[in-house]
Amino acid sequence: MRTIYPDSPCTDEEVDMLTLIRAFRNIWRRRFRTLLVSLVLALCVAVFVSTIAGVDASEDATAEMLADYEQAAETTIEQTEMSMTAITVMSMGRFMSGGGMEEAVADGI
Repeated sequence: MRTIYPDSPCTDEEVDMLTLIRAFRNIWRRRFRTLLVSLVLALCVAVFVSTIAGVDASEDATAEMLADYEQAAETTIEQTEMSMTAITVMSMGRFMSGGGMEEAVADGI
């Protein structure tokens, strides 16, 4: 049988039990401090959990916003290419007709 303190006649199990009894007595004696520490601990856990949830929500919102911007960019590129094609076709048609094109109109295109 090994003892924690060489001069102590108590076994390890007895010392553990005495330590638990002493701890509960101190908790019961200092109720206000125990309550205050418990509230602060609960608040810290709540802040930690809400921070994790906020980061997850932010990642989801960022991914959604990025997808919306990519879609808007693709739409804008398609519209620009269609407009460029229409301008090219119109200008080529005027040049091909043989009538020529006024310099001011060509500069505007």
